[in-house]
Amino acid sequence: MDYSKITLLKNKHRSTIDEMATILDVTKSGYYYVINNQTLTVKQLEGLARFYNVPITFFFSAEEQLKASENAVEYNIKKSTNYDNFKFEIEILKRMISEKDKTISELNREIGKLMNSNS
Repeated sequence: MDYSKITLLKNKHRSTIDEMATILDVTKSGYYYVINNQTLTVKQLEGLARFYNVPITFFFSAEEQLKASENAVEYNIKKSTNYDNFKFEIEILKRMISEKDKTISELNREIGKLMNSNS
């Protein structure tokens, strides 16, 4: 997981440490502990994704996402050769690609804004 993305969202939305602690359901010192020791729980990660309206995959590097999807596909292929399972896996991968495309578009827009503001 890429913990720098939490800071990226915090800074982009100008969230305070107190707000971040509330989202994570911890104290202010608990927030620092979670971030510094990289001990975020799934529940906390889901809360961040919901609050900032980003897919949970946002917090993971492309390599981590690819590895997870490859492992999931490999696992399901080994467990079953059922046609419906393959269709389901294809749909999951299509959704992941769609989310990545959205992220790329958002980042390109941000780059465009930065380039325009520096002109």
